[in-house]
Amino acid sequence: MTSGPISGSQPDRAWRIYAPQPAILRVYVAGAIAIGDALLNVRRAIVVGRCLMKHGLVPYIPHESCFWTLAYHDISREEWLAYDKKWIDVCDALLWDTTRMPGESKGAEHEWYYARERGLPVFHRIETLLEAAGIAQIPEYMIKSEE
Repeated sequence: MTSGPISGSQPDRAWRIYAPQPAILRVYVAGAIAIGDALLNVRRAIVVGRCLMKHGLVPYIPHESCFWTLAYHDISREEWLAYDKKWIDVCDALLWDTTRMPGESKGAEHEWYYARERGLPVFHRIETLLEAAGIAQIPEYMIKSEE
């Protein structure tokens, strides 16, 4: 049992090799956006999302909302958090992979606690999420992003 959002991630286990319909389908991808290099954070989240897509899952990547600021500057942090909660409510799991998406994030921490309150499974590694969904894993070298 973990005591906080990023303490004590589960160890990786042997890969399962089957392809039934996963119980986990929609995955909320949490992680740092504004702290540090925002564009790099968005890119990392999209890479994680692409990995999930390659495995047949449907990621929701809140980082993509950064592009809304190109047209609208009046959306408050509180509005974004309320918006994100609505997406968490319809997702099957939350992924905050701090290995692939390092960095502090008050928003992701808030989302992590909200998901836990709702009884949503929360994962800290793509591998553990895929294992829980019963999905065979594609080797990482086949998913790497284009540079």
